[in-house]
Amino acid sequence: MKIAVISDIHDRMDKLNKTLEEISKCKIDTIICCGDIATKKTVMRLAQTNLHVFSCLGNAEREPDEIFYAQNEYKNLTVFRDLGEIKLAGKTIGFTHYPQRAKDMAQSGAYDFVFYGHTHTPWIKMICHEQMRLSSQSIRHLEQDLESPHFQDRILNQFQSPPSTRSGDDDNNRQCSLLLNPGEIASHFGRQSTFAIVDLETGKTELKIIV
Repeated sequence: MKIAVISDIHDRMDKLNKTLEEISKCKIDTIICCGDIATKKTVMRLAQTNLHVFSCLGNAEREPDEIFYAQNEYKNLTVFRDLGEIKLAGKTIGFTHYPQRAKDMAQSGAYDFVFYGHTHTPWIKMICHEQMRLSSQSIRHLEQDLESPHFQDRILNQFQSPPSTRSGDDDNNRQCSLLLNPGEIASHFGRQSTFAIVDLETGKTELKIIV
Protein backbone atom coordinates (compact mmCIF):
# COMPACT_ATOMS: atom_id res chain seq x y z
CA MET A 1 0.00 0.00 0.00
CA LYS A 2 1.38 3.38 -1.04
CA ILE A 3 0.43 6.69 0.57
CA ALA A 4 1.26 10.33 -0.07
CA VAL A 5 2.74 12.45 2.72
CA ILE A 6 2.49 16.24 2.45
CA SER A 7 3.00 19.22 4.75
CA ASP A 8 3.08 23.00 5.02
CA ILE A 9 0.52 24.06 2.44
CA HIS A 10 -0.04 27.57 3.89
CA ASP A 11 -3.10 28.14 1.70
CA ARG A 12 -1.10 27.96 -1.54
CA MET A 13 -3.98 26.54 -3.53
CA ASP A 14 -2.08 26.77 -6.82
CA LYS A 15 0.74 24.63 -5.46
CA LEU A 16 -1.68 22.23 -3.78
CA ASN A 17 -3.63 21.68 -7.00
CA LYS A 18 -0.42 20.77 -8.84
CA THR A 19 0.49 18.38 -6.05
CA LEU A 20 -2.92 16.71 -6.06
CA GLU A 21 -2.73 16.34 -9.83
CA GLU A 22 0.58 14.51 -9.41
CA ILE A 23 -0.82 12.35 -6.59
CA SER A 24 -3.75 11.36 -8.82
CA LYS A 25 -1.26 9.78 -11.24
CA CYS A 26 0.24 7.57 -8.54
CA LYS A 27 -2.75 5.29 -7.82
CA ILE A 28 -2.86 6.39 -4.20
CA ASP A 29 -5.99 6.54 -2.06
CA THR A 30 -4.56 7.98 1.18
CA ILE A 31 -2.93 11.31 2.03
CA ILE A 32 -1.32 12.20 5.36
CA CYS A 33 -0.82 15.93 5.95
CA CYS A 34 1.55 17.12 8.68
CA GLY A 35 -0.05 20.48 9.36
CA ASP A 36 0.15 24.17 8.47
CA ILE A 37 -2.84 23.94 6.19
CA ALA A 38 -3.88 27.51 7.18
CA THR A 39 -7.64 27.72 6.53
CA LYS A 40 -10.74 25.57 6.18
CA LYS A 41 -10.97 26.10 2.42
CA THR A 42 -7.65 24.31 1.97
CA VAL A 43 -8.53 21.29 4.07
CA MET A 44 -11.83 21.15 2.19
CA ARG A 45 -9.88 21.02 -1.06
CA LEU A 46 -8.01 18.00 0.28
CA ALA A 47 -11.23 16.31 1.33
CA GLN A 48 -12.87 16.98 -2.02
CA THR A 49 -10.38 14.65 -3.70
CA ASN A 50 -12.44 11.81 -2.16
CA LEU A 51 -9.17 10.23 -1.02
CA HIS A 52 -8.74 9.20 2.60
CA VAL A 53 -7.15 12.25 4.24
CA PHE A 54 -5.54 12.24 7.69
CA SER A 55 -4.14 15.50 9.02
CA CYS A 56 -2.89 17.19 12.16
CA LEU A 57 -2.72 20.89 12.98
CA GLY A 58 0.42 23.00 12.79
CA ASN A 59 1.55 26.22 14.44
CA ALA A 60 0.48 28.49 11.56
CA GLU A 61 -3.18 27.55 11.21
CA ARG A 62 -5.28 30.68 10.82
CA GLU A 63 -8.52 28.73 11.35
CA PRO A 64 -7.55 25.80 13.57
CA ASP A 65 -11.03 25.08 14.92
CA GLU A 66 -12.62 25.34 11.49
CA ILE A 67 -10.04 22.93 10.08
CA PHE A 68 -10.52 20.50 12.95
CA TYR A 69 -14.30 20.43 12.74
CA ALA A 70 -14.33 20.15 8.94
CA GLN A 71 -14.06 16.40 9.53
CA ASN A 72 -17.71 16.51 10.59
CA GLU A 73 -18.58 17.46 7.01
CA TYR A 74 -16.45 14.88 5.19
CA LYS A 75 -16.46 11.16 5.99
CA ASN A 76 -13.07 10.72 4.28
CA LEU A 77 -11.37 13.39 6.44
CA THR A 78 -9.83 12.83 9.89
CA VAL A 79 -8.12 15.73 11.67
CA PHE A 80 -6.08 15.43 14.86
CA ARG A 81 -4.93 18.33 17.00
CA ASP A 82 -1.22 17.97 17.75
CA LEU A 83 -0.50 14.30 17.13
CA GLY A 84 -2.08 11.72 14.87
CA GLU A 85 -1.82 7.95 15.21
CA ILE A 86 -3.35 5.51 12.75
CA LYS A 87 -2.89 1.95 11.50
CA LEU A 88 -2.65 1.22 7.79
CA ALA A 89 -1.57 -2.00 6.09
CA GLY A 90 -0.70 -3.44 9.49
CA LYS A 91 1.70 -0.58 10.27
CA THR A 92 1.50 1.91 13.12
CA ILE A 93 1.91 5.45 11.81
CA GLY A 94 2.41 8.58 13.86
CA PHE A 95 2.44 12.10 12.53
CA THR A 96 2.79 15.59 13.92
CA HIS A 97 3.84 19.01 12.74
CA TYR A 98 6.69 19.38 15.19
CA PRO A 99 10.23 17.99 14.66
CA GLN A 100 11.13 17.36 18.30
CA ARG A 101 7.88 15.57 19.00
CA ALA A 102 8.41 13.47 15.88
CA LYS A 103 11.91 12.50 16.98
CA ASP A 104 10.60 11.49 20.41
CA MET A 105 7.90 9.38 18.75
CA ALA A 106 10.40 7.66 16.45
CA GLN A 107 12.80 6.95 19.30
CA SER A 108 10.03 5.43 21.42
CA GLY A 109 9.95 2.32 19.24
CA ALA A 110 6.14 2.43 19.15
CA TYR A 111 5.78 3.38 15.46
CA ASP A 112 6.78 1.90 12.12
CA PHE A 113 6.61 5.31 10.45
CA VAL A 114 6.69 8.85 11.85
CA PHE A 115 6.01 11.88 9.64
CA TYR A 116 6.40 15.57 10.46
CA GLY A 117 6.66 19.05 8.92
CA HIS A 118 7.48 22.60 10.07
CA THR A 119 11.03 22.88 8.69
CA HIS A 120 9.84 22.94 5.04
CA THR A 121 12.81 20.70 4.29
CA PRO A 122 12.75 17.06 3.10
CA TRP A 123 14.45 14.69 5.51
CA ILE A 124 14.54 10.94 6.02
CA LYS A 125 16.23 8.84 8.69
CA MET A 126 15.89 5.35 10.11
CA ILE A 127 15.72 5.58 13.89
CA CYS A 128 16.18 2.53 16.13
CA HIS A 129 15.26 2.94 19.76
CA GLU A 130 18.68 1.65 20.84
CA GLN A 131 20.49 4.33 18.84
CA MET A 132 21.79 7.54 20.37
CA ARG A 133 19.37 10.45 20.09
CA LEU A 134 19.15 12.33 16.81
CA SER A 135 20.25 15.85 17.62
CA SER A 136 18.47 19.03 16.60
CA GLN A 137 21.69 20.02 14.84
CA SER A 138 21.34 17.12 12.40
CA ILE A 139 17.89 18.39 11.43
CA ARG A 140 19.06 21.99 11.05
CA HIS A 141 21.98 20.78 8.95
CA LEU A 142 19.64 20.18 6.00
CA GLU A 143 17.72 23.45 6.27
CA GLN A 144 19.34 24.98 3.21
CA ASP A 145 18.39 26.07 -0.29
CA LEU A 146 16.39 23.33 -2.00
CA GLU A 147 17.40 24.75 -5.39
CA SER A 148 20.99 23.60 -4.94
CA PRO A 149 21.54 20.65 -7.34
CA HIS A 150 23.94 19.02 -4.87
CA PHE A 151 21.34 19.24 -2.12
CA GLN A 152 18.60 17.88 -4.38
CA ASP A 153 20.74 14.93 -5.47
CA ARG A 154 21.65 14.07 -1.89
CA ILE A 155 18.07 14.22 -0.65
CA LEU A 156 16.70 12.27 -3.63
CA ASN A 157 19.29 9.54 -3.06
CA GLN A 158 18.31 9.32 0.60
CA PHE A 159 14.65 8.87 -0.30
CA GLN A 160 15.19 6.22 -2.97
CA SER A 161 15.96 3.14 -0.88
CA PRO A 162 15.83 3.53 2.90
CA PRO A 163 16.24 0.32 4.93
CA SER A 164 13.29 -1.68 6.19
CA THR A 165 11.43 -0.36 9.20
CA ARG A 166 12.00 -3.68 10.96
CA SER A 167 15.57 -4.76 11.60
CA GLY A 168 16.53 -8.36 10.96
CA ASP A 169 18.09 -11.01 13.17
CA ASP A 170 21.55 -9.50 12.72
CA ASP A 171 20.36 -6.45 14.64
CA ASN A 172 18.65 -8.49 17.37
CA ASN A 173 15.23 -7.56 15.97
CA ARG A 174 15.45 -3.98 17.17
CA GLN A 175 12.31 -1.88 16.77
CA CYS A 176 13.00 0.84 14.23
CA SER A 177 10.96 3.72 12.85
CA LEU A 178 11.27 5.55 9.56
CA LEU A 179 11.32 9.29 10.37
CA LEU A 180 10.35 11.41 7.38
CA ASN A 181 9.66 15.04 6.51
CA PRO A 182 8.12 15.44 3.03
CA GLY A 183 9.15 19.09 2.70
CA GLU A 184 6.67 21.77 1.76
CA ILE A 185 3.83 22.40 -0.64
CA ALA A 186 3.97 26.20 -0.20
CA SER A 187 7.39 26.72 -1.84
CA HIS A 188 8.47 29.26 0.76
CA PHE A 189 12.12 28.18 0.48
CA GLY A 190 12.32 27.92 -3.30
CA ARG A 191 10.22 27.45 -6.42
CA GLN A 192 9.62 23.75 -5.80
CA SER A 193 6.91 21.93 -3.95
CA THR A 194 7.83 18.53 -2.55
CA PHE A 195 5.94 15.56 -1.16
CA ALA A 196 6.74 11.94 -0.43
CA ILE A 197 5.35 8.64 -1.65
CA VAL A 198 5.74 5.90 0.96
CA ASP A 199 5.20 2.19 0.37
CA LEU A 200 4.05 0.93 3.77
CA GLU A 201 4.72 -2.72 2.92
CA THR A 202 8.30 -2.38 1.64
CA GLY A 203 9.40 0.81 3.41
CA LYS A 204 10.52 2.29 0.10
CA THR A 205 10.06 6.03 -0.36
CA GLU A 206 10.18 8.51 -3.21
CA LEU A 207 10.49 12.27 -3.02
CA LYS A 208 8.44 14.09 -5.66
CA ILE A 209 9.56 17.58 -6.71
CA ILE A 210 7.06 19.82 -8.48
CA VAL A 211 8.22 23.07 -10.08
